[in-house]
Amino acid sequence: MSVIEEVKQKTDIVEIVGQYTKLTKAGKNLKGLCPFHSEKHGSFFIYPDEQRWHCFGACNEGGDVFSFIMKQQNITFGDALRILAEKAGIEVPSIGGQKEDREKYDKIYQVNQAAAQYF
Repeated sequence: MSVIEEVKQKTDIVEIVGQYTKLTKAGKNLKGLCPFHSEKHGSFFIYPDEQRWHCFGACNEGGDVFSFIMKQQNITFGDALRILAEKAGIEVPSIGGQKEDREKYDKIYQVNQAAAQYF
């Protein structure tokens, strides 16, 4: 199992997102005010079974726990991975330490995220 998969498996998106916005039950899902834009009615949904989020408001964006942290803290995938791994008690091996390597890794992840959302 890759470090990414291990972090995903040990991280609960509800717990992470709940640190940034109040969530209430909406059927089997959760709903809240979007932490990325100002609104009065909740357009932000968490799908616990899928470990995914989506804003149906001004953002019209969604993703997994990594993309949430990336957007919330305006950081790269590598930084989000390190933050979430630390919270989950998982050690992240170094990817060579070169800035170019990290940027390449982040871009590959972003392309995969876009493909996953498209399909």
